[in-house]
Amino acid sequence: MLRLHGRQAFITWRRGRRAAVVGAAGAARVRHICEGISREIRANESAPVRTSRAANRNKRRRAELTILLK
Repeated sequence: MLRLHGRQAFITWRRGRRAAVVGAAGAARVRHICEGISREIRANESAPVRTSRAANRNKRRRAELTILLK
């Protein structure tokens, strides 16, 4: 189980990389989360001072995105 940003998006793993979101508004919720994460990544990238912490956070967010979009 993976929970993103405290939002109610629970992801169950089905046979490896196929991720199915549990819940009625599944697809819309995933899209919403993806938009949020990519917005977050962009905000981090455009920050005047790039810290390694921000870079690591971006890496984690990208990983979340790829998981969600598969």
